[in-house]
Parts: sequence; structure tokens; C-alpha cells
Amino acid sequence: MNKIKIGTVQVNNSFSGQNYLPLSLGFLVSYAEMHCKNFNDFEFLNPIYKRVPIKDAVEQYKDCDIVAFSVYVWNHNLSLKIAEELKKVNPDCLIVFGGCHVPDKNTDEYLKKYDFVDIAAVGEGERVFSTLLENYPNREWKKVPSITYRDKDGQIISELQCERIKDMNEIPSPFIEGYFDGLVKDNPEERWIGLWETNRGCPFA
Repeated sequence: MNKIKIGTVQVNNSFSGQNYLPLSLGFLVSYAEMHCKNFNDFEFLNPIYKRVPIKDAVEQYKDCDIVAFSVYVWNHNLSLKIAEELKKVNPDCLIVFGGCHVPDKNTDEYLKKYDFVDIAAVGEGERVFSTLLENYPNREWKKVPSITYRDKDGQIISELQCERIKDMNEIPSPFIEGYFDGLVKDNPEERWIGLWETNRGCPFA
């Protein structure tokens, strides 16, 4: 059986010849590897982690079944352009947006504005991404929390947000689990910056 191809995009800022490892994507995939029941049905291509020409990004992921974007204020516009062009080349590719720049209110308006985005996820992504992969074969998006999507009739639907992760140890370390190994091996010229997340959210909330 051919595996379902997944591309992931987290464009980080680069400076002084250095690039950040895409930690958010590492969390998503490492969590899914531990918790997703059908994880072995998927093939994850190396992530896009820095600014590249749009045509190069599209060429890299044009044959993917799913492309997931982690978006922030500094990469949102570029991510949108990559997603828009990918959709033109491969209309069947499922485009998923998550990250801090996806609004947690009026997310339906976000999908209306960017109609090439199929699913927008709000809040933490680990549980959401894992559940999305489990339900991808049958496209049963109603079983996936924290997402806004279009149903078969084109209606935009939002599911209830899932509970936040209270213990960071629930998420396996992408460093220990080897998520970055292939990326580092295939880009020997890079000078990498590692990030380490020890807590989330406002400590005063």
C-alpha cells in the first residue's frame, strides 16, 4: 500500500547564517508517532523550515496528500502564497493551517477569506493533528476537535476546542525521538538553532 504523503511548513526567521529547527512541527509529528493509531500509514517528507521561493516549495510538495502549515505573524503571508499555489497544482491536496496566527474567533471568516485552506486549527496542535490523521481516511472531521472546516456541502463548521495539555511530558521530545535527524543530515551546511519549550501559556492567567 502506498503511504499517504505529508508535507509540513514552518518558515522561521534566519539570521547570521543560522536557522531554527521547526520545533512546533517536531512536537506534532512526535506526538502523533506515539498516539496516532494509523501513524505508519503516513510518510512525512522533510519540512520546509526557512524562506524559499514559492515555486520551489510547490515543487517539493506538489504530490503530497496533506500539507500542514504552522503560521505566525512573520510567515503567514508566505505560507498563504505557498498554499494557494499548491492548491492550483494539486486541488486534491488537503491544506491544513494551525499556529498562533490562525484566529480563535471568527475562524469561519478566515476560511471564507482563504478558500484554498481546507482546515484551520486553533489552540494547541498535538492532539488535534494526531486525531486529524486518524480520521483522514474517512474524512470524518466532526471527530476532530478545535478545527474549522468545510463539509461535503460546502458549509463551514467549527468543532469544540479540546482541553489544553497540562503536562508537557505528554509530548515526546522530537530531539530524542529523532524527528530532526533526517533534516539535519540532508542539510549539512546549515547552522542550526535548537529551541526547548518548558511551559505554555500565560503564567498569570
